[in-house]
Amino acid sequence: MKEELLTETESASAAPRPVRMTGGQAVVRYLIHEGVSHILGIFGHGNVQLGQAIAESRGAIRYLLVKNEQTAVHAAAAYARLTGRPLAVTASVGPGSTNMVTGAAAARINRLPVVLLPGEVFADGVGPVLQQLESVQDETVNSSLKPVSKYWTRVTRVEQLRRKMREAFDAMLEPGNEGPAVLCLPMDVQAESAEFDASLYLAPVDRVYPRICETPEKIAGAADRIAAARRPVIIAGGGVPRSGACRALAAFAERIGAPVVCTQAGVGSMLGDHPLNLFSAGPTGTTAGTRMVERADLVLGIGTRYSDFTTSNDTLWASRPEFININISHFDVSKQRSYKLWGDVRRTLEALLGELSRRPAHARARGTGAAYSSDSPYFREIQEARADWLRIAETWLGRDRSPIDQTAAIDVVNRHVTDQSVVINAAGSLPGDLHRLWRNKDPEGKGYLMEYGYSTMGFEIAAGLGARLALPEREIVVLVGDSSFLMASQELVTAVQYRIPFTVVVFDNHGNQSIRHLQQGSGFEDFSMEFDFADRAGAEYVPVDFELIARGMGCRAFRAKGRETLHEALVAARAVTDRPSVIHLDCEKDDLMGGYGGWWDVPQPELDRDGKFRDRRREYLEKKRRQVILAVCGLGRMGRLHAAQVAALGHRALLAAVCDPRPEALADAERSWGTAGYRDLAGLLERASPDALVLATPAAERGPLIAQAAARGVAIFCEKPLALTLSDAALASSAVASRRVLFQIGFQRRFDPAYLQARRQLDDGVIGDPILFRAVARDTWEPTLDYARPEVSGGLLVDMAVHDFDLARWL
Repeated sequence: MKEELLTETESASAAPRPVRMTGGQAVVRYLIHEGVSHILGIFGHGNVQLGQAIAESRGAIRYLLVKNEQTAVHAAAAYARLTGRPLAVTASVGPGSTNMVTGAAAARINRLPVVLLPGEVFADGVGPVLQQLESVQDETVNSSLKPVSKYWTRVTRVEQLRRKMREAFDAMLEPGNEGPAVLCLPMDVQAESAEFDASLYLAPVDRVYPRICETPEKIAGAADRIAAARRPVIIAGGGVPRSGACRALAAFAERIGAPVVCTQAGVGSMLGDHPLNLFSAGPTGTTAGTRMVERADLVLGIGTRYSDFTTSNDTLWASRPEFININISHFDVSKQRSYKLWGDVRRTLEALLGELSRRPAHARARGTGAAYSSDSPYFREIQEARADWLRIAETWLGRDRSPIDQTAAIDVVNRHVTDQSVVINAAGSLPGDLHRLWRNKDPEGKGYLMEYGYSTMGFEIAAGLGARLALPEREIVVLVGDSSFLMASQELVTAVQYRIPFTVVVFDNHGNQSIRHLQQGSGFEDFSMEFDFADRAGAEYVPVDFELIARGMGCRAFRAKGRETLHEALVAARAVTDRPSVIHLDCEKDDLMGGYGGWWDVPQPELDRDGKFRDRRREYLEKKRRQVILAVCGLGRMGRLHAAQVAALGHRALLAAVCDPRPEALADAERSWGTAGYRDLAGLLERASPDALVLATPAAERGPLIAQAAARGVAIFCEKPLALTLSDAALASSAVASRRVLFQIGFQRRFDPAYLQARRQLDDGVIGDPILFRAVARDTWEPTLDYARPEVSGGLLVDMAVHDFDLARWL
């Protein structure tokens, strides 16, 4: 029996008879079958049964005794990020299992597959037992893993593993929607046994997912939009390196002459010396990247999920660009009301390149990679913006003082690493500086591992362990702040224990300087962010010796304060092959890099300690309002009503402009709401760049105006009726469909409680099948003579009774 359990190479056909296995043995056997190379964990009474099964199979799968279950998940997530394959993590019942929640959340947000095997209380209901949460809802502490898991199940019988193990892997590895698979394993289920048909349980599994691509018609439609664009910009997200599409991205950018800005997950997508690489945009963006995105007429979002640090909290789209998204995730491909290319990034880029190769190019281009150039005016503008930024960057990178500037340290590390190194970071002020300043050298896109989806303090060192397991031939350099080191450095002991080398650079700037500088720059009080003594605040700091701590854990350790000593320490650490090396780096703490455009939404308190309204709150609300910029076209009775309601929204939206051909109406609007006025819609759209437009002009004018606004990608709320002629209605409908803008007609009676109740009763069959619809409606004022003017109105029947026709169709 033992030989049957341990024979990794036995085929399904060689085991026709049932094999009896414990729950623990069945789990381990299936992990080996799926190619899982390591299990990380800590044994307790709630998973020692699984531990026995791991011990029996230690020739086929490796076990690492970690020092914290959270960091074990971080290590597994880093491994998955670099390989696409999962590791398994086991924890005992109770606190060991809940320790995994933060790691699971980070993996889920970053869409990384990991197998989590938390111990569980008895399936037979005996209890309460040690570390059990008593619940009247049949919940255990492992229920806390549900919201941060892609797949979650509680196994109550050994036989359930026959289906659930494969089910977990199927769900966990779904392309574009990967995430933790959690199998809660009760102690008794781990120990009990059942018979398994090995030919079914261990049948070959095809885990090579096809690289899907959109239809030729959709590809051609995207190519049409690209050809029509004059200022395209590419936002490259984590989907680019994960798809192995870095080279395809460079070729695509060169073909269409578009600059590339990268998200944190996408920094490895583009080599640092490429002329089209503008590095980043948004709150941690470069001047070049942010400026070019703000002026784009087409944004190609490739493998990105458009987080706040990519979009400046949705304030980056001043030019109202059109969007084309390439993404394997159904959820992400639809963002920004895009033209959707659902599929694998590399395969889709190759299809686009094929389609574009059959079309004439906008400009003549020469060379590839760092030698690329083009004769287009747009390329010259890109180069000027890039050169301006590189001059700014050099003022930070070239600094030479002691203690060393954080930006200068980044420069030293960047010069030290090769195209076969991996640099790792996650939290603090380092991510922002790295986003702007890092120059990627790895053409495969694996040289930069930034966990910025959850930005988890404590991720970095554990990720160094996981990265080394994933890529043992590569140099791993972990950059970590002092706070993050103190939060989770224990896996250094694990790395010493298993002789796993990597380099850790601890940036010692006496505390949480990232949030301290946020406090200072945003008008908050500089409060409780530094490691200063309570009785000597700001004058004397706790003398934390990270070099000594590292030596105490068994690591090689070094101390550095300037460029030269840091370089020497990095060279010495690279030569250490049997354990981690830790460099205690003394850093400048006050002169940190600020912002270069972009906005990050950090709410400001309304009142100060005296109960007075803070000026910073007022400044914040002005920026907040710009997340949604509205305009009103037409200042008749309904237009003025809409404008007043928009103005009353406060910080939720900004009434940026109004439009009306009558000067007196514009003057009145300026007095009432302090908003800019325009005589025609074209001028409003060009200068105010609204996100959305309320259209309340005479009905006869609406069709062409809708087409104008839709062509600019502006969302539209249109007073009824849509138009007075079929041709105008068709023009408006076609324009809205072509740009896929949000569009609503003012049939507000659909939201009246009485009509909503009638609709529900019809749907539920309470009223029955309607045969006759009769509607009576009255206004509180007499109709104006404008209803009798055909140049502005369709009359009472068209302008007002249209509500009743709509209700009849809707009900």
